[in-house]
Amino acid sequence: SHTQVHNTEHRDDILCLAVHPQGHTVATGEVGKKPIIVLWDANTGVTLRVIKFHKRGVNHLAFSGSGEMLVSVGMDDDRMVAVHSVITGAVLGTGKAGRGISVYTLSVGADLHFTTGAKNFLKFWDLPGPKGVASELSSKKGLHGKNEGSKTVVSSCYLGDDAVTGMADGAIVLWKGRNSAKRITAHKGAVTCMTCVSDFADKRSGGGDESVFMVLSGGGDGKVFQWNNQLKQLREINLAECTPKSIDPKIQSIACMRNKLIVGTKACEIYD
Repeated sequence: SHTQVHNTEHRDDILCLAVHPQGHTVATGEVGKKPIIVLWDANTGVTLRVIKFHKRGVNHLAFSGSGEMLVSVGMDDDRMVAVHSVITGAVLGTGKAGRGISVYTLSVGADLHFTTGAKNFLKFWDLPGPKGVASELSSKKGLHGKNEGSKTVVSSCYLGDDAVTGMADGAIVLWKGRNSAKRITAHKGAVTCMTCVSDFADKRSGGGDESVFMVLSGGGDGKVFQWNNQLKQLREINLAECTPKSIDPKIQSIACMRNKLIVGTKACEIYD
């Protein structure tokens, strides 16, 4: 309809944005001495709730699988992590990512777990559940195998119950619990973004109505790869070979819904 809807609750730069799994609600976080998280209606732009918890800024947000919980990461010295009730705004759990750590990625697996990754740092957290009083979140550091490559986590997603991380050296790692189970060489350069696709099945291969979990990864090499749940490569898209030609095909973001892939590049281009 060539119209726009605005939410004007924020008073400073918005650093992060997450969309509810059902698409009807958006959460945004800002920078500032006492930053706010705003939950607002995606259809009308109307503010639903304002959450005040963090200091200096909120730079990561992610909804749980059901959409009942919202995970946030702050920019204070300890990089505080908090889980909020979407319905009430109450804090359900808190923890510390680590003093001085720059968190590069946050991803949530269903309503059970979430992951934070940074330079030489990976931590797995347990979600507290959508009801109850605030408590300290349970967390464990990720355990890499011997003689593995880079331990810097740039991107992440969940493949069903298992976390998958994209590393600075171009590798993709599949995790079982807190232990690395499989590591493959994927991209030339950092794996800058990842997403999991679970809402379609390949009916040509007899997939039927079952959900097929797949991972999409994008890298600084300008390529997008599709992987099955065993990290076997299924498909490749090279933006350097696409028409019209990208000014800078380094992949910055990817999203997929109903078999349609959207790719954002370093040059601020969007490919459909």
